[in-house]
Amino acid sequence: MTVYSVVPIGGGREKLEESIKKLPTGDVYTLPGKAGWLVQFAGTSVELCSALNIPTNRDALAKEDTPPMVLVSSLTSYYGIGPKEMWEWVRSREEA
Repeated sequence: MTVYSVVPIGGGREKLEESIKKLPTGDVYTLPGKAGWLVQFAGTSVELCSALNIPTNRDALAKEDTPPMVLVSSLTSYYGIGPKEMWEWVRSREEA
């Protein structure tokens, strides 16, 4: 499975958070400061967006009043400074 970063970049964070809460608890790590989430998911970034009820095509986007603005990207190469438990969460999913 791939680990994705799900980062809200505008309005609709609350709606996005409700969708995130529906994912299996062990597959989600909440980033500090409401910065977003790390999500383990067996599919593409577009499939993850669909699972989170984020419109994935222009027709669906046009029907949505205010879709969550979000950046979803796979965590293939990374570096940073953060809580130890975050790095342990990422490492444990890479090894799985």
